[in-house]
Amino acid sequence: MKTITTNFLVLGLSWGLLASCASSTPFSTSSIREANAPEVAPVNAASVNILEEAPTSSYVKLGEVRLQLNGIRTTRWVQNNPAVRAAIREEAGKLGADTVIDVQILERPMGRRPDQFDMPAPVVDTVVATAIRMKP
Repeated sequence: MKTITTNFLVLGLSWGLLASCASSTPFSTSSIREANAPEVAPVNAASVNILEEAPTSSYVKLGEVRLQLNGIRTTRWVQNNPAVRAAIREEAGKLGADTVIDVQILERPMGRRPDQFDMPAPVVDTVVATAIRMKP
């Protein structure tokens, strides 16, 4: 009886571990505050804008947001993944940013494209963005 109970316990723990790995996020986030950036209150992530270009109006740079991808991802996966944008907004909001600019998808060559065997497919392991706050 003790062996059966132990086996069920091990099996249950194994399933729990597998489930947690399967549901884990495909990236980790971090941010670095600029040394001279003002201390501002955090902002709700839903209100953080992501801009393609720097705004023409005045702003202050609060810091840098970084996503470290777990595993090999393509640029298209990063660009089309709403979880990536949400994570950028969340981390920028922690810094007090209302806007994110200069989103850079850092590519490195690795592997091969399945349709073009002679051409290396770039992969992404890091996304970096600048967190800013617009001046009133």
